[in-house]
Amino acid sequence: EEIDDLLHRGHHGGAGQKLDVQQGGSIPGLTWVKCQHPEEMLDLFSGARANVVYAETKMNKHSSRSHAIFQIRITKRVRVTNVLEDCGIQHLSCTRSRLIVADLAGSERMKKSGVEGMRLREATRINKSLLALGNVMNALAARRAHVPIRDSKLTRVLEGTIGGNCKTSLLVC
Repeated sequence: EEIDDLLHRGHHGGAGQKLDVQQGGSIPGLTWVKCQHPEEMLDLFSGARANVVYAETKMNKHSSRSHAIFQIRITKRVRVTNVLEDCGIQHLSCTRSRLIVADLAGSERMKKSGVEGMRLREATRINKSLLALGNVMNALAARRAHVPIRDSKLTRVLEGTIGGNCKTSLLVC
């Protein structure tokens, strides 16, 4: 599995590729862009989607060859909640949240899709990461003591958004 930064300006030249996941799902070197307006965010989303690799298989004319994850961090800052007059110290409070939009590539039957070579390796990695995600979901649903979160880079990136103190929605198209 590889992680590529689809927002990196030098992406087509090989920059921002083969990034690694650290504990907690953070990815050092990932491009973060501060947006002031929704239109800016949508433009970034479109630019990143344009960098996703597609290929034709026997089962799908425009098959995505990878998962795509778009992370949005939202911070709401309240100006001043408390001023200590003796010291002149201002206390600021903020609320933070993170929204992750994940476009997961579909699993493929190798024989039916007719993929070979590099496309076969891509399909194998896609299937492996989807299996790992399914195993994590099953372990969480069954409230097992061990959740195999480290079995895939995909599950490690999504670690903070599946289970625990979060709300997860799944849309299947």
